[in-house]
Amino acid sequence: MNKLSHMLRSRLPPPASSAARALLVLALILGLILIARAVTGGQDEDTASNAEPSLRVTTMVISLQEGLKVDRRYPAIIRAEQTAELGFEVAGRVSMVAVEIGDQVRKGAVIARLQADRLRAASNEARAQVAEAKALLDQYEAELARQTQLRSRDATSGRAVDDAHANVLTGRARLKSAQASLDLAAADLRDTVLRAPFSGLVIERQASVGDLAQAQTPIVTMIESGSLEARASLPVDVARALRPGSSVNLFVDDLVFSGRVKSVLPTVSDAAQSATIIVSIPQNASISEGKAAEIAIEQSVSGEGIWVPVTALVSDLKGLFAIQVVEEREAGWVVRRVPVEVLYSSSDRAYVSGSFKGQAEVIAGGSHRVLPGQVVETKRVAGRSVEPTP
Repeated sequence: MNKLSHMLRSRLPPPASSAARALLVLALILGLILIARAVTGGQDEDTASNAEPSLRVTTMVISLQEGLKVDRRYPAIIRAEQTAELGFEVAGRVSMVAVEIGDQVRKGAVIARLQADRLRAASNEARAQVAEAKALLDQYEAELARQTQLRSRDATSGRAVDDAHANVLTGRARLKSAQASLDLAAADLRDTVLRAPFSGLVIERQASVGDLAQAQTPIVTMIESGSLEARASLPVDVARALRPGSSVNLFVDDLVFSGRVKSVLPTVSDAAQSATIIVSIPQNASISEGKAAEIAIEQSVSGEGIWVPVTALVSDLKGLFAIQVVEEREAGWVVRRVPVEVLYSSSDRAYVSGSFKGQAEVIAGGSHRVLPGQVVETKRVAGRSVEPTP
């Protein structure tokens, strides 16, 4: 620019006066302005030609549908149908434990034993008391027979006969009491041997040889083999809609099993307002007790709506949701926001209702980058009709 002004100044004649000098400076400035505009004008045109076009969004045309049926999953836990904590009915010192954790045992197999010396002695004592009572009763009955015979010949009084009869009744009562004591001692002696009530698996062992076991204190814990069930807590209305015998799907890891509702417990959890259902599991199902699972319950969702990707949902006023659709107008494709109610959602899709009819062209990608009323370019993709991923 300085070189250009120098060239212009060198071609002009010397000024004649101060007024002429002022006019010369003004002409020089105007010339510089025109040259600068000429230089920058081309750059402005290049910038305008490189301006970004309208924002492009991905859309899909989705049709309205009337309600749907979905499988909702609820967490469950696998349990054995029978679980038993086995203990002795009498106290004593453990003399033998025949099982370890993880052992499979058959029904009736010996689990553990107590030292039985004291109980065996008590049983022998009770047996001797029974023998004594029997001998005494025999004596009383013989005396009654003799007194009865004497009375028939008027050789004794009626009081003697009555006393003999009373002694017989007393003897019979004593024998009955002694027999009960013997039965109790025999039961206690039998209870020193702990047996498996069913065929199953030992999952806990709480005692060892030499331990002093208290009555009804668990020695081992068993679960029944092959008989498993799933327990799940469901919303009360969902649980009450099920009937015993209803078929449900059970998901364990990557496996799916078909189960049947065994029962719906009548009690309701106050905190969660839920009810427990019990689902029987096929005998051949290779599932471990204590495993986490999910129970799928088919439920109907009423109301007209459309399936949209979860990426199409945007936040609306008061914490609600909305979707953004495009409508063709004179200016082009214009964004419009539609408040919606989410009736059902999965990991990747949502079933929503709103103020749309027939079909809607929903912004599926890039919805968070545009605002209502904005003109956009659209890239339409095919909408999916498959059921959502749970």
